[in-house]
Amino acid sequence: MNGVTTQSPPPLPTEEQWARPNRQRILRSRAGELLVNEARSEEIAAALTPEDRRDLEISLVGARVELTPASAHEAFEDALVAELGKYLALTGGGWSAEDKAEWQNAAADELRDYPLSLLLPELRLARRREAWPNKLVPAIVEAIEPRVARLRTECATLEVLKEIADDRADVAA
Repeated sequence: MNGVTTQSPPPLPTEEQWARPNRQRILRSRAGELLVNEARSEEIAAALTPEDRRDLEISLVGARVELTPASAHEAFEDALVAELGKYLALTGGGWSAEDKAEWQNAAADELRDYPLSLLLPELRLARRREAWPNKLVPAIVEAIEPRVARLRTECATLEVLKEIADDRADVAA
């Protein structure tokens, strides 16, 4: 090694914490299907199985964790800046330290409101594909926007299912 120590970025929440299998199962359940088809809440509530009800909370928390933006935690933002720095190490030849810092800050500003769970893997891929710094941010945004929209829709659907489950639980109690 060259004597330089690098601090590794904080670990991302694990896929287990995102509860993707639970979310997918609930969204594909009879209750999830009824909700998508705009059935009455009573019918949806009746279709919620005990397993659905048990998994709803963990699924909703998982979706919210996966949607957490880089700006939500300083360590996440540090991880984003570190990944951008790796990109500049590959492409920023001939740039002054001041120019690199300016670009890195501007790119981080544009990307920090995206979920880190989607952003970092895409940034790592884009680092291998995009040779020009002016194309990096648009390429990343184009790649993750549809996934962010799907994740937000999934989260909203889970929230509605949870509301229906909670409302019916109150009625039953």
